[in-house]
Amino acid sequence: MKKKTLSYFALAAVLGLGISLGGAAKAKAESATAAPGITLSAGYAGEHFHYGESIGDQEHGWLNGFYVGTNYKSQGNVLGLGNLDLGLKFTYLGGTITYDGSQTDLITGQTTPWSTNSQESISNIQFKGGFDQALSNNIAVGEYLSLGYRYWNRHMEGVGGYTEDYNNGYIGLGAKAAYMWNDKLSTGIDAEINWSPAWSSINYMSSPYGDYDMGSAYNLKVAVPIDYNVTPQLSVNLTPYYSYWHFNSSSAQNTVIDGIPVTSYEPSSETNSAGLNIGISYRF
Repeated sequence: MKKKTLSYFALAAVLGLGISLGGAAKAKAESATAAPGITLSAGYAGEHFHYGESIGDQEHGWLNGFYVGTNYKSQGNVLGLGNLDLGLKFTYLGGTITYDGSQTDLITGQTTPWSTNSQESISNIQFKGGFDQALSNNIAVGEYLSLGYRYWNRHMEGVGGYTEDYNNGYIGLGAKAAYMWNDKLSTGIDAEINWSPAWSSINYMSSPYGDYDMGSAYNLKVAVPIDYNVTPQLSVNLTPYYSYWHFNSSSAQNTVIDGIPVTSYEPSSETNSAGLNIGISYRF
């Protein structure tokens, strides 16, 4: 992905946040689209995953998994900011995809192309806390803070294969808007920006050859939630999304690989993912 395109995504998310914050000042006390109470949700998670390193190595393919979550919305206005909206969601994705890269002879330095299967396992838990405001009877906006943790295990199979584990905690900001077409159907848009700060201790890659401090990372995500109310309590949910992660390269360090002392580092990388969640939710 070109940096220019990323800038457009970041700008759109920031503008969306500013618009929703501005709308909060004119909003009604109660949300037009979200009923109060506690909601439990669960369903299928799927994602086309494409990972690429700056040195050319890539992984790509479809991952399957699931999600579970819970959400709380307050009955009325809280602190004059709108309806309190708190959510916690866990997502797991896994499967076998394709790795295209190279192997390096540690003695001669010569590289040869290498393709194999890669076993992937990605777990993500995220808390979101913010406020919703109604702009009309069928339009609502909101803004939130996020706090999360992402764990990614990748294992390249075959001779010369290896395993790496990425760990990164993150914080972020988000903005959303929803439109209620009738008492059954609503659609919306949700944009967020997340950071793994350089001062965070939960941002590293571990391997059989040591741990590598990845410095900082950031994430841009845009989702389009579509909800259909089967009953006042039960709804069916479909949420397509696009997510982008960028990791800076680690610093170089001395290590021993296959008995040979080398200086190595983890290169910078980008991950582009297009996926969807399909499930149900029940409000108490």
